[in-house]
Amino acid sequence: NLQKRKEKKGFTLIEVLLAMSISFIGLAAAGTLLLLGYKHFYFGQNVARVQQRARIAIERMVQEFQETGVSTIDPDPSSIMNPENSSNIISFASARDDNGIFLIDENGMPDWVNAIVYFRDADSNTLYKYKEAKTDWGTNYDVSGFEPPSEGNELMATSVTGAEFWLSGDNLLNIKIKIVLNPEAENPSEEEWITAIRLRN
Repeated sequence: NLQKRKEKKGFTLIEVLLAMSISFIGLAAAGTLLLLGYKHFYFGQNVARVQQRARIAIERMVQEFQETGVSTIDPDPSSIMNPENSSNIISFASARDDNGIFLIDENGMPDWVNAIVYFRDADSNTLYKYKEAKTDWGTNYDVSGFEPPSEGNELMATSVTGAEFWLSGDNLLNIKIKIVLNPEAENPSEEEWITAIRLRN
């Protein structure tokens, strides 16, 4: 008796190549989705970090300006009235010592012991704070020729493309900070934060 031989059917070369192509396409698509997801997550994290840092910087500036006197500000308040005459750097007196204690003199007035300078470094788009001991306030801390020291500056906020300070009526100091939310994106977006603080005389 002749026995029928069982035919074993396998995959043809074309079928194997087609299956491999489909697999590669699937892997490429999955990789693209993962990369897009990572970029979205990274940009989201960076946006949150930039916003948080700017928010904290503004809150600290507001507190410090509320404690200073308008007469200690440089540039002279009369020269930075209105946004058209704003300055990208500002200095003022602080009565807080290095331990954060607000000092009062024998007359019950703030005892100015430090000069504070806020300025933006254009090269790094960074907002810095500089502090220097100063007890003689016969003249204010002149920022006209201010050269930031290489050390000792406190980093306040990053991705800052603009920082402006100006005064309006009734000792109202205005601060405008412009930040780039996602500087590494192809089309980075910006935000402007504006706040106003009433200064003491």
